[in-house]
Amino acid sequence: MPPPRRQNAFARWLIPAALALVVASFAAGFLAHGDATSAALRALSVLVAACPCAVGLVLPLACSTSAGSAARNGILFRDPASLEALANAREILFYKTRTLTEGRLALSETITSPGLSESEVLYRAAQAERGIAHPVAVRSWMQPPTCR
Repeated sequence: MPPPRRQNAFARWLIPAALALVVASFAAGFLAHGDATSAALRALSVLVAACPCAVGLVLPLACSTSAGSAARNGILFRDPASLEALANAREILFYKTRTLTEGRLALSETITSPGLSESEVLYRAAQAERGIAHPVAVRSWMQPPTCR
């Protein structure tokens, strides 16, 4: 590992050189194509290549911006890891009533185990929630079928 003095000297010229290269890259891209978005993407690519530590600053910023945008739309994440894990999700399970997407209580599908009828599954669900005061308990939106 180089001594701190050498690192400081390296950083002293790397940062201005990288910024100059980024500005030159943006200017060249804009003059060549006339598109600011494309030029900005090229300049950002140069910045990331020249200073990989910038990624360490940008990723938390992107996560907090995404979480803020989600919060404005009524979606809250307990921790940033859940937002990051969502990027790898292949399936999403909406529990019980699809209230996350429609805001209305509805039973969209009943999947039963072999040997159980749909009415038996609904009856057992209603029995499991007997005495529960939660507003979306099965008993609040569905009359359990009489079984047995």
